[in-house]
Amino acid sequence: MVSFDHRDPGTSEEEWTSSQHWASVPWADARDIDHVIVLAAHPDDETLGAGALTSRLHRAGTRVTVVLATRGEAAERGGDAIVRTAEFYEAASILAPGCDIVDLGLPDGRLGEHELDLEAALIGLARADLIVAPWRGDGHSDHTACGAVAALAAASSAAILLEYPVWMWHWASPDDADVPWDDLIRVPVSPIDRAAKRAALASYPSQTDAGDGVEPILHRGMLSHFEREWETFVRSPE
Repeated sequence: MVSFDHRDPGTSEEEWTSSQHWASVPWADARDIDHVIVLAAHPDDETLGAGALTSRLHRAGTRVTVVLATRGEAAERGGDAIVRTAEFYEAASILAPGCDIVDLGLPDGRLGEHELDLEAALIGLARADLIVAPWRGDGHSDHTACGAVAALAAASSAAILLEYPVWMWHWASPDDADVPWDDLIRVPVSPIDRAAKRAALASYPSQTDAGDGVEPILHRGMLSHFEREWETFVRSPE
């Protein structure tokens, strides 16, 4: 498991976007999806990693189910479960008004011990054409658990699986061997979906605003990775 500190500046967005590796990353589109399940390990993952895609699919008439695995109570700052869950509901309602929400309330930081509960919850939902989940290689144990369980659920239902990196943009650099360039795709972000994503991110002041002089969990450098003209996903070979 990768070790990183969210308080570090991390790799700059300029270094990422100027990388020549992007030339080999194909563009993809999301069409003819009847039902999508968007899985978040913690409140804000869904918005950071797949907010624009969620908005895009909702506008296209796709049924959207957002599954929140934990309430983020273990966050070093802004870890109040009630506050973070309220922020999550507001963000989801911006990205996909009227979407189905499944709030599992599993323990933050210990999802690896509850993979069977998470798997049962995902498999118990109506069949989805697409499952969107945190990337298994993201360097956070809860993201690893979510990605692994999402892969099992997708295989059992023949759904497409897209995994979104969140913390990789912080701890990795473009030339790191851990970056799965060969499996990446990018989905373009329209102005209307970018606006929805920004509004949803604004629903998370507990994670984005400085409090009492303490650096927020999602500092300006980290947030800049999610303002691109595309969202990036790992698509495993079929």
